[in-house]
Amino acid sequence: MRGMAERSEESAGREEGLGLRMLKTRTVLVSGAVDDKLAEKTIAQLLILDAENHEPIRVMITSQGGHVDSGFAIHDM
Repeated sequence: MRGMAERSEESAGREEGLGLRMLKTRTVLVSGAVDDKLAEKTIAQLLILDAENHEPIRVMITSQGGHVDSGFAIHDM
């Protein structure tokens, strides 16, 4: 029987793989409450994709809201 730690590692690996696949398709997911940490992650992804080339980037948002200034930082990108 697999332990909880093994299942957690497997789940984390799948999430990381999904994130990489999304970036390869130039898709950024903004999910959860908007705070400084999420804004920093999102902005970093946008900057990396923009540095690669200037093709369109798809941003998918599923959020209940959050810190206004963090949201503005993402928007201003």
